[in-house]
Amino acid sequence: MLWISIALAVVAYIDYITPDFLYLFILYLIPVAIVSLYLPIRYSVIACMISSLAWLIANYISHSKTISVPIFIWDVITRFITMFLFVSLLRYMRLQLDEMKQRVEFLKKMNSYYNEISGFRRICDCCQKVQLKDKEWVPIRVWLAHDGHVSFEECTCSECYKKNLSK
Repeated sequence: MLWISIALAVVAYIDYITPDFLYLFILYLIPVAIVSLYLPIRYSVIACMISSLAWLIANYISHSKTISVPIFIWDVITRFITMFLFVSLLRYMRLQLDEMKQRVEFLKKMNSYYNEISGFRRICDCCQKVQLKDKEWVPIRVWLAHDGHVSFEECTCSECYKKNLSK
C-alpha cells in the first residue's frame, strides 16, 4: 500500500500545480484500478479513501479561499462513491473474466476428450485389438477401460495379417 500512497501523492501534487480548469480525476482512478485488480476488496476501499483524501487536500490547499467546506465534503463523498462504483465494476469484470477462463479450459478439456473418444477406431477381426492414434494395437478391454464409447470398424491388424498370410 505504500506505493499506492506515493502514486496518489504524486497525482495530488500534479493536481495542485495544474490550473483549475484541468480535471485530473482519471489520474486518481489509475492507482485505485490497479489495486482493485490485484488486491482484495478491502485494499480497494482503502485506496478509494486515500485517493479521495489526496484530492481533498490538494484542492483545499489550492482553493481554500474560493470554495466552502461543505462543497469540499460533498465533492469528497461523490468522488469516493464514484471510485467505489468503479472498483466494484472492475472487480466484477475480473471475476467474470476468471470464470470465463475456467469455462474455456473446461471446454478445451472436453473437446480434447471428445476428439479422443469419438469417431471410428480400427479393430482387428481376429484378435480384437484396437489400433490407437499412434498406430499401436492394444487389447480391446484395455482400450475400453481407458477411452470408452466409440464405434468400431472391423479390419485385420498387422500381426494377424502376417499370421494369416503365412498360413
